[in-house]
Amino acid sequence: MTIIRSTRHRKGKAVAAAGSALVFAGLLLTGGAAPAAAAQSQEVEASVSCDWVNPANATGISTPRQRTGPAGTAQVRSGYLGGVQYGWGRAVNTNSNYYIRFEADLTGNRQPNCVSIRRVGDRQYTQALRTSSSSTVAFRSCVVVLSGSACEGTNTVTSWW
Repeated sequence: MTIIRSTRHRKGKAVAAAGSALVFAGLLLTGGAAPAAAAQSQEVEASVSCDWVNPANATGISTPRQRTGPAGTAQVRSGYLGGVQYGWGRAVNTNSNYYIRFEADLTGNRQPNCVSIRRVGDRQYTQALRTSSSSTVAFRSCVVVLSGSACEGTNTVTSWW
C-alpha cells in the first residue's frame, strides 16, 4: 500500500489533511485502489513540488541520514534519475508489517508538506522527490508501526537532510 499526502502551507493545510483522510477512507472501501486524483501532487510555495517518482532505477545512491531505533533502521537515501538528484526513505532490519515514512519540508519550517508512506513488506523504500539547493527544502525518514503515525516523537526518525 502506498499513501502519498501533499499539503499546502498555512490555510490549505487543514483542507489537505481532511482530503487525505477521505482518500485513506476511500482506499479502505475500495480495497486499496487509489483514485487517480489522490496520486496527483499539489504544488506548494517553493521551488520544489510534490512530484513523486519511483527511485528503483536510481544511480549513484548514498545514505546521507540514518537512524536505528527499536523499530529498525530508517534511512534518507539520495540518488540520480536522468541526471537529476532525488531523495527518498528506506527501512532496513525492521518488521515487514511496519511502515517507512518519508517527509519533505518545502517551506523551511521543518513541518512536512509532502509525505510518502510504504508498508515495508510491500517495498522497503518510499517514492522519491527531487532535491533542491535551497535551505528551505529538507527531507527526513522514519519507521512507524501504524501508517497514520507521523515521524515526530518516534525513536526511529532521521535528522532533517
